[in-house]
Amino acid sequence: MSDELVRIAVPGTHRSIVATNNNGSPLVSLRHACDVLGIAIQPQLAKLHRRSWATVTMMRAVADDGKQREMAMVDRRTFVMWLATIDANRISPEAKPVIRAFQAEAADVLDAYFGDRSVVVPAVNQFDVLRAAIDQIEAAQRDATEAKEGA
Repeated sequence: MSDELVRIAVPGTHRSIVATNNNGSPLVSLRHACDVLGIAIQPQLAKLHRRSWATVTMMRAVADDGKQREMAMVDRRTFVMWLATIDANRISPEAKPVIRAFQAEAADVLDAYFGDRSVVVPAVNQFDVLRAAIDQIEAAQRDATEAKEGA
């Protein structure tokens, strides 16, 4: 399979993750996500292959150099779960606020769900969901930067 890749800017960095839409489901490039976090892809790929909840799909896509390459892609569910497993103390300094903001948001949603509170999830396009998550992370990054500048 070969699909068009889309770059999604990562707040607080000059990098982006790469995603595609495969039959209505977003897939995220694991290599690009690892690059943004400053971690090696091979250990992360091996970790995902050991997880029962992980779905990793190999697909051919046009890389930055214009050549067709095999890429490890993960679905949205796997991407979210995988990000929750990242140790913020072991990633690049510029990615720490991003991962911490994401993990705090994910923890709040899980707490609401398992705490017998209702979680309202509006019906939206899955790319819109990813964009909204990135917008929330970007807002947290801005708040952290403003707090740091004010100190």
